[in-house]
Amino acid sequence: MQALAEALDAAPVQHIGKLLVLWRPPADKARAEREDRKPGPRTVKLVKPSKHPARAPTARKVKVLGNQRVTAGGLIKRARPAPRSAKKKAAG
Repeated sequence: MQALAEALDAAPVQHIGKLLVLWRPPADKARAEREDRKPGPRTVKLVKPSKHPARAPTARKVKVLGNQRVTAGGLIKRARPAPRSAKKKAAG
């Protein structure tokens, strides 16, 4: 059993009759980080006060994508390009 464990680079755990249980830690996967990678979606907790003052505020978790933002009022808005004037578009 020890010879088999050494050959497989594993640790012996249990031996029951013909059954051998060996353990080997998972191999580390080396992945290269891309430098042009942007952050992924993030989870944000929105807490809004209820319309009735005696009730507790409502809280919910929302996934916000990279092109979205959360306003002070708790709304999620998408980013959009800034408007350009017709004169600037015509000029090039």
